[in-house]
Amino acid sequence: MRILLLLLLTISVAEGGGLEEHISKINPNLSPKTVREVASGLKKYPKAISRIAERESTFNPSAKSKGNWGLMGVNVNVWFSSDPDYNLIKLGILKTKRELMTVTGNLKAGFYIWKQCNKSYRRYRGIR
Repeated sequence: MRILLLLLLTISVAEGGGLEEHISKINPNLSPKTVREVASGLKKYPKAISRIAERESTFNPSAKSKGNWGLMGVNVNVWFSSDPDYNLIKLGILKTKRELMTVTGNLKAGFYIWKQCNKSYRRYRGIR
């Protein structure tokens, strides 16, 4: 029983630290607090979201490049347009544009966009 408990504890510690270690390795300039916040936020979403955040911003929640903001690289010109179908505030995903620069808000927006793109792709390919 003690061995099983020790094994379970070892596995849970290894899994918990794995994402934080990966984020620190990819972007060593992030503070430990930011690394913990990003890792905690990412654990709520599918692994694909973590891969997108790594590719778009190297896990930097303050990233800005050519109109793409935050962890997920959400394009503000597209997702805050006057078209209500492409406005994250009008869709009820975010309350303000500034929320996009928070870990939670950016992940929420990025996940919504990912789901919409995935749904469109599946519909196009005839996948249920």
